[in-house]
Amino acid sequence: MKITFLGTGSYPTKARNSQSTLIQFDNNKAVIVDCGEGTQRQLMQLSFIPEIEAIFLTHHHIDHIAGLPGLIMYLYSITKKRIKIIAPGKALEISRVLVKALVEFIENPADYIEVCESSSWRFGDVKANTFRTFHTIDSVGYSFKHKGVKFTICGDLSFQNREQRYHIIKAIEGSDSAVIDIVHLKDKDSLELLEYFRDINKILIPTPIGRDELIKKALKINGTIIPNDFDFLQI
Repeated sequence: MKITFLGTGSYPTKARNSQSTLIQFDNNKAVIVDCGEGTQRQLMQLSFIPEIEAIFLTHHHIDHIAGLPGLIMYLYSITKKRIKIIAPGKALEISRVLVKALVEFIENPADYIEVCESSSWRFGDVKANTFRTFHTIDSVGYSFKHKGVKFTICGDLSFQNREQRYHIIKAIEGSDSAVIDIVHLKDKDSLELLEYFRDINKILIPTPIGRDELIKKALKINGTIIPNDFDFLQI
């Protein structure tokens, strides 16, 4: 499994694009998780573009969904195939509106599949599971399993009590690597979560801005990574 970080920021800057992650599997299939502004341009910078099976959205906020119409147009232009958009209800609702309004010259360029907090989905020998992330009313994260490897990506993450924290931990457990958002967590909660998973690679996306002390402490915990755009991880 190869993970390429197309965008690692909350919003576009000179150094970072908005959030998007490409996951490539050994069966020559791939998925994209989240689709921030400019994702299609980031994808075009790659030397090889795999066959994109689906676009998974964690929730409906602009830094996770604004690049969707452009990406749909680009993928359809090179494949002439409908792309699956897999998302919780609010994100799926907005996806339909965006694609219909801005990709109106392509008839039905996408299939829409709604997920909830405990959905599962398969293509070939890849299995995806969802879990709640408590950032919005229906936000989810995804775990992908392929040939004995588990990769988890949380999207924006929040928890307000012990039960929610336990739910997040159980979802990440067993992962070989995980993308963990700490932007919306208190410093203490962030460090405790990273320390709990000190034996796996923990990728911090988006990069916390203005929290230099937190970043310093986080990087001292074994396995913590803050990637740049186009960095990749082979797991």
